[in-house]
Amino acid sequence: MELSLNPGAFLILGAALPPQVKQLIFIVGVAVAVAWAMWWSLSKWSQPLRKVLPLYTIALGGLANLIDRIFHDGHVVDYMVLNIRPTHTGVFNIADIAITAGALL
Repeated sequence: MELSLNPGAFLILGAALPPQVKQLIFIVGVAVAVAWAMWWSLSKWSQPLRKVLPLYTIALGGLANLIDRIFHDGHVVDYMVLNIRPTHTGVFNIADIAITAGALL
């Protein structure tokens, strides 16, 4: 485990942006996207789970990271690193796993 405060997105993408731009993209933009995804997912409640699960997981992962940003001065708390022989990942969290799984589904 490794504690890291990520000021950007995936692999610190966007971390060097001006603070106002980061706030607009990573807080306001993500809040709008998560709200839309949750509304869409709930409106499709009667659909088979396999059809809506990808968006559910992306929305919930995005919501978790959004909550982190709100309570940690615009940062996401990352704490997991995968080291398997030659494979070494960046630092990530469970919300990132949900977003990635949803995108892959």
